[in-house]
Amino acid sequence: MCQFSVYARFCGTRERTESLHNRIETNIPEKGKVSIIEFTDKQFGDIVHLLNKKKTREKTNPEQLLLFEDS
Repeated sequence: MCQFSVYARFCGTRERTESLHNRIETNIPEKGKVSIIEFTDKQFGDIVHLLNKKKTREKTNPEQLLLFEDS
């Protein structure tokens, strides 16, 4: 095990990725440890999930969650 928590965030562009890196670097605690890995949409889509000894794949078109609706 190499982590306690894992967070994922889609950035879309290299510029947005660099901006996020800068924010993380600015806000990391004094004794904090953060490792960042970047990969493409295709690589993310090829992730194999193991659940109860069975391989699963994420849905290709996940359902979208609507948080706010304009009235």
